Amino acid sequence: MSRTLCTLLLLATQALAQPVPSAWHDLPLQDGATLSYKLGLPDGFDATQTYPVLLALPPGPQTREMVEASWVRYWASQASERSWIVVSPAAPQGRTFYDGAESLLPELIRHVRATYNVEHDRFHLAGVSNGGRSAFRVATLSPDDFLSLTVLPGYPPTADDEARLNVLSQLPVSMYAGGDDTHWVERMESTAEQLRALGADVTTTVFPGEGHTPPSLDGDTIMVRLQELRRLATPATQTTPASVLAGDSDSAGDDSPDVATSTTTVFVVRHADRRGHDDALTAAGHARAEALARMLEPTALDAIYVTEYERTHQTVAPTARDQGIEPLLLPARDNLAAHLLSEHLGQTILTAGHSNTVPAIVAGLGVSQVSELSEDQYGDLFIVTITNGEARLLHLKY
Repeated sequence: MSRTLCTLLLLATQALAQPVPSAWHDLPLQDGATLSYKLGLPDGFDATQTYPVLLALPPGPQTREMVEASWVRYWASQASERSWIVVSPAAPQGRTFYDGAESLLPELIRHVRATYNVEHDRFHLAGVSNGGRSAFRVATLSPDDFLSLTVLPGYPPTADDEARLNVLSQLPVSMYAGGDDTHWVERMESTAEQLRALGADVTTTVFPGEGHTPPSLDGDTIMVRLQELRRLATPATQTTPASVLAGDSDSAGDDSPDVATSTTTVFVVRHADRRGHDDALTAAGHARAEALARMLEPTALDAIYVTEYERTHQTVAPTARDQGIEPLLLPARDNLAAHLLSEHLGQTILTAGHSNTVPAIVAGLGVSQVSELSEDQYGDLFIVTITNGEARLLHLKY
């Protein structure tokens, strides 16, 4: 009970922030009831165009207040600016979306499909806390409706739901939890083990020292991940070119990235732990390198860059191994940022640098607020996304 009250208080506090324009709608159901849901449309929405759609299930009692709170923390402008449609329903009073109200969602899904052009006719599914539990219920009951599953946190609510996990074997699953919430971490890891045994593509992320709804997930974190999951879940042959979405019919047959609409994503890390001035990682450094590989597991990288120093090679080695990529060498003193912007437009890149070069790389990509790292500072992951010439920074720990 105390954990639930803390969650509600934290989410309610976050809801005081100013949301982007969006609206509540009421959907009449076949049984005469009504399902309320909040709808957010992309900036510059065009009804003739196709968009990725996220079905977001709220935490706690899953009321309108909880929809509003999680909306501000995770979706809102974060989704709108990336051209996503977000649909977030409120459960009828006394019925959560894993305790009976899940039976109402197929009508909502059919309604959204009939109203909007849903990319590949499938939804991405996400849920927070009780919404994460609901997401497992909904995904296992109707896996063909979804392209990905993300919970923050979440796990199957009953043994019957666990028994249906096999239907998610083709669905990429991302799971997040705060390290201090040991019960949810244990349930998450148990679920992940079952999914991996079934051949599912699943990644788990635990934020040390954080509670039930980790603050590290606020802002762009989840939408950045969903963008990657969208790319993974979408066959390249079915992807609508950015130029077509932008209405540029003259370039519809051109497979090259559109400078005006493509997104370039660069993951920038300092090499992992070393001892003194050794050019080799310690045991802790190798463990951190493996942690980086696990964090980037759902992300399809196009290239990996290292410097001439062995410690950067060792830091990216597990990631390179898992992704089947041979790291490229660019000396530490060279202008890596300029090289990435000219050679990897619209791609996703990992680069390992040093305490004094990481800030320069990030600044060269268009973000200047990163200070030089201290000699004993390890585990920072800087994610720079560049769209329409605008660079955004997400700072995580691994």
